[in-house]
Amino acid sequence: MRALIPSGQCTVREIIDAPIPWMDRLWVLVRVIDDDRMWREYACDCADRALIRERNAGREPDARSWRAIEVARAYARGEASEEELSAACAAARDAEYEWQRARLIEMMEVRSAKI
Repeated sequence: MRALIPSGQCTVREIIDAPIPWMDRLWVLVRVIDDDRMWREYACDCADRALIRERNAGREPDARSWRAIEVARAYARGEASEEELSAACAAARDAEYEWQRARLIEMMEVRSAKI
C-alpha cells in the first residue's frame, strides 16, 4: 500500500479501490486500519449503497434510514452526540420493523385470499 499511497494515509474507499488482489485489500482493512472514524465512514458508505440499490429497484427507503446514515456520519466527525446517534438508529430500526410488519400483513392477506 505504501507504494500505491506514498503518504501512508488513505481512506477505506481508496483501499477497496486499490489495484491489488482482493485478499491483500482485505488484509489491509482488517490488520492495518485502527481508526474508528474510518470504519464508521465505511459502514455509512455500505449502508448508502444498500439504500441506493433499494431505490434503484423501485423500493424507496424510509427517510429515517437515510437520516440514520447522516447522523452516523456526523457522529464519526464528532458533530453529533451518542444520544443523537442512538435516537437516529432507533428510528431506523422502527422503520425496518414497520416495513417487515407491512410485508407480513401483505403475505397473510395473499394466503387468506387463496384459501
